[in-house]
Amino acid sequence: MASCAPYTTPANTLSELLADFFSLPQADNLKLIQTGYFGAAKQVSIVAGHIRSYRDTHPSCQFLCDPVLGDSGRLYVDSAIRDEINTHLLPLADYLTPNLFELSNLTGTLIETCDDAFRSAGALLSETRLSRCRAILVTGVPHSRWYYDRLSGNPHIAGHHPCISIHWWYIGERRYISGPHDSASFILSR
Repeated sequence: MASCAPYTTPANTLSELLADFFSLPQADNLKLIQTGYFGAAKQVSIVAGHIRSYRDTHPSCQFLCDPVLGDSGRLYVDSAIRDEINTHLLPLADYLTPNLFELSNLTGTLIETCDDAFRSAGALLSETRLSRCRAILVTGVPHSRWYYDRLSGNPHIAGHHPCISIHWWYIGERRYISGPHDSASFILSR
């Protein structure tokens, strides 16, 4: 019985593929570029370079960075990938969509509550290197009664910062949401 071994596209091959893609006439009118999972740290700076080059000639194109790093207390990727995303992609982002674990990893802070998530996302959003970032959507955040009471009838969006949304949903007694980044990218890019 054959097994399926994971394959990571080599950085030089990825660069060639992206150069080919961005040279297509159809790529001339992109409204949004979204990144997600990376299999190797070297891929991140390659992708960042292509995004930067494209936006030099297409300044209205937006970039959504979904920093896929892990969840439920564990990294899915090498920590070097996290560092490269932090260095190369976050400064280019118009929008960030980390889950709670990813936000904690990107900021180096322990996040246990909705309040912690707001503080960490607010601190990240105020960093000079993220001057382009318009919004942060954090998912997988534990329910906070204080925010729920302030919602005035909308139990899915919490908080008071116009550029930070903390999202959850109900499953039994637990309230959380996971994996809405594709939908969020569509909504944010409108």
